[in-house]
Amino acid sequence: AGLVIEIAAVGIDKNDIKIETADNTLKVIYDKGQYDSPKEFDYIHRGIARRSFNLGWKISPKFNLNRVKADMNNGLLSIFIPIADEAKPKAITIG
Repeated sequence: AGLVIEIAAVGIDKNDIKIETADNTLKVIYDKGQYDSPKEFDYIHRGIARRSFNLGWKISPKFNLNRVKADMNNGLLSIFIPIADEAKPKAITIG
């Protein structure tokens, strides 16, 4: 069990996305930099907007940000944050 965050990132290479954690905060950053189409093209419709983004979430301490896993498949970035062992329910033995 844990927390799942999914971000549509179609047309973006996974190596261009940064995922950072610090002080109960998770950040997902993509900086398109100088990526622009040559000026000689006039688009009628441009279906994929490759805008830079900088997303951040404050994550509850009950989740373990040291064990974050990320996967990108078919343009969908999935980030999984497991529940910290300290926050999991514990069975108490009756003596």
